[in-house]
Amino acid sequence: MTYSTFLKEIIDKLIHPTVFFCIFAKCIVFNLKIAMKKSMLFVLAVAVALLMAGCRNGQQTNVKIVGLRSAGKELPNPNINPSHCKPEGAEATLRSIRYVPGKPIYYMDYTAEVDWESILTDETHQTQLFDFMGVTNKVNDALFDDTYRIGQSEYSGAACSGFICHNSKGEMLNCRNYDGDYGEMVVVFNHNVKPGEHKSVMMTDLSMSQMLSGTPGYEGDKVLLRDGIDVNVLLRQPVAIIDGMNDAGLVLTSYQLPDFQDEEGSIVDPFESPTPRPRAINQNTGKPQASFTALHYLILTTCETVEDAIDLFHSYDYITLFRNLNIHWCISDANNNWKTLEYWKEKDGTDSLYVFDEEARSKSAFLGNHNIAYEYMSMENYYYNPVPSSTFYMDYWQREFGGVFRAHNMMHHYSLIMDEEEALQCLQYGNFGIEVPGQVTDWSCVYNSKQKTILFNVRDEMDKAFIIDLKKDF
Repeated sequence: MTYSTFLKEIIDKLIHPTVFFCIFAKCIVFNLKIAMKKSMLFVLAVAVALLMAGCRNGQQTNVKIVGLRSAGKELPNPNINPSHCKPEGAEATLRSIRYVPGKPIYYMDYTAEVDWESILTDETHQTQLFDFMGVTNKVNDALFDDTYRIGQSEYSGAACSGFICHNSKGEMLNCRNYDGDYGEMVVVFNHNVKPGEHKSVMMTDLSMSQMLSGTPGYEGDKVLLRDGIDVNVLLRQPVAIIDGMNDAGLVLTSYQLPDFQDEEGSIVDPFESPTPRPRAINQNTGKPQASFTALHYLILTTCETVEDAIDLFHSYDYITLFRNLNIHWCISDANNNWKTLEYWKEKDGTDSLYVFDEEARSKSAFLGNHNIAYEYMSMENYYYNPVPSSTFYMDYWQREFGGVFRAHNMMHHYSLIMDEEEALQCLQYGNFGIEVPGQVTDWSCVYNSKQKTILFNVRDEMDKAFIIDLKKDF
């Protein structure tokens, strides 16, 4: 890009301050090298000053940061029945569970020897669409005797939000909110890896993982402190990983997408939509099958870079196991790379995996006309691929699900350069309760791949945040 073209682009876009700031922000973050005359250095300096004044919100953070492992306490009288558990290391795993007083947080050292890859993937293509109960039965067969045979519960919807930024050292931060019903957080320190694989920290939701497996009674707070509550079921937590980081610095975060049609397309929108409601994904190209339950675990145990994760997606036939649950992902690594990925079923029935870098995200934001500041750096619960993006405001099913108020609020407090505490504070402006009364942001995480640290809080409570350092905490 020549200097004159660069200047013309700025002038053309001055009527839209967000785009104006984003152009200069791109220069700063990616060290765009443009040949300039001396006189224009002054123009750039002024623009940078405007950028920083417009993006920085001046918020102060006085949050107390505590090491997670230093905050944990042993469960009082845990109901553990190791005789019902099959894997080696199961009892040690369950006895490692700790709770954080006053917070809906537990953590555990997962040392049970479970071959999740063979349990969660299917080379024979016997797994059926929406058949999570079949997967649950395989999990129960591998983990327990015949004491855990319960019918599957229905999944209840949620949504998430997040963004990518850089700290003042130039280190990328992958930041996410996990939203939904009130659920307690279980942090899994996964030691159960094969030679050459990666240990990881996995963020899981106690109530969701048990609900998906059909086990009632794990809703609300202080669940594991109740008398007689069965703790054995927590061996299933790796089935429902929401986000996490491995010891190579690879970060996985997942975000829900709008409800989709069933196989027959029986869901009818009350208003005609130019782009039909999405359909569930069921690839069948002969590769082994995998749902998000398998991909999340395998990404954190086997991948080091974003490209590794993309290759992993391409090596499986993806299948949707839950009605009304579609997902897209933001994956980042220690090389300051990041991508968003999502599946879409084309008109001809092809299940396509879309992979978006920052430039592609910028184009999709323009196409979708979402009008959220720094949209190309944020993640939300609507599709980015060109088919639905082009009709975002005309589709009832997208407007119904893809409310953007909280994303607007969060990203208008956003800056391209924020240190970890600032980023954690910014996430609080995306509180799910802003849009959906009675629901919350269960946790907010700021992942630093370079430093291999995770700063997080729960329920938008900023009196105390917790730090995990993968270099020290394993």
